[in-house]
This record gives sequence, C-alpha cells and structure tokens, in this order.
Amino acid sequence: MRDESKLTVALDRRRCVGLVAGLAAWAACPALAAAPAFDRVAAQGRYRAWFSAFQDDHRLDAGSSARSVVPDSRASVLLATLATEPQARRLFLALLRDAVVAGDGGRFPEPDPAYAATPVRAWYVHVDGGGQLESYFNDAARFRPYHLPPTGVLTRDAYPFLLFEDAPGPLRFAGVSREFWGIIDYLGNLPYA
Repeated sequence: MRDESKLTVALDRRRCVGLVAGLAAWAACPALAAAPAFDRVAAQGRYRAWFSAFQDDHRLDAGSSARSVVPDSRASVLLATLATEPQARRLFLALLRDAVVAGDGGRFPEPDPAYAATPVRAWYVHVDGGGQLESYFNDAARFRPYHLPPTGVLTRDAYPFLLFEDAPGPLRFAGVSREFWGIIDYLGNLPYA
C-alpha cells in the first residue's frame, strides 16, 4: 500500500508540474494572451479631436469631409442624406457632440462588400440625452438588455456604437449603428411643448 501512495504522489506532482508549465506557455503565447486594456481617456481624446475636425469639415463644405470621414462609407451616405434633413442633422450633431467613449467593440464584421475595403472598429459611446433616453434604453424590444459589453466584443442590441476606421492616427468616421440611430428616431418622435 505504501508503494501505491508514493506512486500516486509522484503522478500528482508530475501533473502539477505539467499544468504549471502549460499555464506558463499559454501566458507567454502572444496569440492567447489577453488583449490590452482599452484606454478610454486616450480614446476620448481621439474622439474629441475627430469631432472638432468633423465640425470644421462640415462648416466649410459637405464635400470636404475626407479628413474626418471615410470616403464611400456608410457615414458618407448618411451625411448626404442628413444634408436634406436639417432637424435630424442638428440632433445627430448634438448627440455626437455630447457622446462619451465608453468602450471598444472590436472589429466590425462588414457584411456589405461595397463597404468592406476599409476595416472599421466599433466604439461604444455613452449618450445621456438630458435624461430623456431612459425609456429608450430600458425598452426590452431594442436592448436585450442595455449593457456595456466587454472590451473587444461586438454585441448587437446592447449599447450604441459608432464605427471608425481601424487605423492609427486621427479618427475617420465610417458609420452609425442602428442602436445609435434609434436614439435619433426616438428623440425625434418625442412630443415637445
């Protein structure tokens, strides 16, 4: 019996050493290591710089937005549409002005080949809306439920997000999520006194 227990202890030690070695190898592997934390402060700085350039572009001329908008993107189509809808455009700009970067949604899997040439990233944004959006965010038909997903995870029907070109340097706007656009529809349909 004693020899069996020594054998069991020796096997258990080997398993532990193997487990520790395996964990060390996993942690050292770049492909398996955790993604770096999302720096919200730096992202908010990039967002503010982008919004300033975006406003300047649109004060000058709608055609001069290549500096802040990805050409031939969902964003460029949206902006052309908004040029004919002044109320929606004002509301859209107000929401962009007040938005705060909340998190990184990772690479957006573009389903439309017409827009797939430029890789884009989803940035979750917090929009306050002056306290008028609580019922929008609590609507179970829209958000299942309303929450900020983990860093690098794109989740639909969870949180509003904007799309930006996935590249270093100044941001360029590439699109709006339906979760964000729904805010504009919702606010546009509120009764005003």
